[in-house]
Amino acid sequence: AMMNPEDHNEKRVEIVDFGGGSGHLAIPMALLFRHKCNVTIVDLKASSLQLVHEKASQLFIDGNYQNEDDFTQMFEYPKNKLVTEHDHIKRKCYGVPNLFTFHGSIDSYSESFDIGISLHACGEASDLVLRACGEKSACVVVAPCCVGKLNGKAHNPYVYHATGGNQPTITYPQSLAFSKILSMDNDDSWNALAKAADYSDWDEMRSIRNATRRTAKALLETDRILFLKEKYHYETALTRMDPWEASPKHDIILAWPSEKWSPFQSEYPQGIPDSECQADIEQARQFLLETSISIDNEGGGTDMVDWTLEECRIVEQKLRNFIESDDQVFSFPTGMGSRKRKLVHYIAQRMGLSHWGGGNKVAEKVVIVGKEDRFRHNTPAVQVGGAHIK
Repeated sequence: AMMNPEDHNEKRVEIVDFGGGSGHLAIPMALLFRHKCNVTIVDLKASSLQLVHEKASQLFIDGNYQNEDDFTQMFEYPKNKLVTEHDHIKRKCYGVPNLFTFHGSIDSYSESFDIGISLHACGEASDLVLRACGEKSACVVVAPCCVGKLNGKAHNPYVYHATGGNQPTITYPQSLAFSKILSMDNDDSWNALAKAADYSDWDEMRSIRNATRRTAKALLETDRILFLKEKYHYETALTRMDPWEASPKHDIILAWPSEKWSPFQSEYPQGIPDSECQADIEQARQFLLETSISIDNEGGGTDMVDWTLEECRIVEQKLRNFIESDDQVFSFPTGMGSRKRKLVHYIAQRMGLSHWGGGNKVAEKVVIVGKEDRFRHNTPAVQVGGAHIK
């Protein structure tokens, strides 16, 4: 939609694939638009870039290109280099003349370009891509990844590989609007948001369950969008891969300088639709703010954001049976998964029971609950989200 592969007359478009690894995205793009675009992969790992050159050379051997004068000689990246050592050299690929590699960090790439893309650059690496595009007035297509690493208490491997240290290079939140509400330094509000947003579950992608966590992810991306608007005066949109199931991390940030022609205009002349991306926010708002319902109503109620009502009933009944028994400690079985373990902790807390986790390995993790005599009778009704369990 952005370019006609057969139009050879227009100016070549410079595309940079930041964190492009071994070229899964860049190589097909370079082949598809070989008469139209130059594609450069920027990556920290020499071994990944070496694979790019090996793949490109095989394409030449297979006869996809016939003019050998267009190519440089095949070479190998130096071996046994430290992961923090980068030579910052741009190299043409032997076999695909419009494909290049650059061994270095995102912010060390200084050449001008028209479109910056990034698929699942880890943590703040996605934000460095946004800044690199903004400084060059380039259009943005970024699918962020690993937002839990935006938590100030988490370490990001990209930061270490790029700088040799673990100190983040970006302060969050990035936008002025979010900075007035959330903070990384003075309290844990931003860190809590980042932790909640680091969530993906194939089975719950289009359901109301855990919509609040997906809303947290949307809020983090909104901070990025507002930053682009404030600092670089970009037009922006938050959309998703089609279908959503293409990846559990399917959010995509599109952005372009407001004074420039947008490469998205031909595909979306009336603007980019993002109404579907607001669905999780609306579901979470209704769940958190609407009047409580009782699960004793006819029909049994509906699924809640994090757990179904049936799951709540089962856990609540087991805890009541435990309270009525002579046992002082009860252990739930292994293999429940983190989501259901959280449910046990939540309901046990609301029922006044002691609760803690046990087990070191994931497969061995359990939730253990304990009681005192005063909890044997007359336990209170439990409210989970908007539903009352009686």
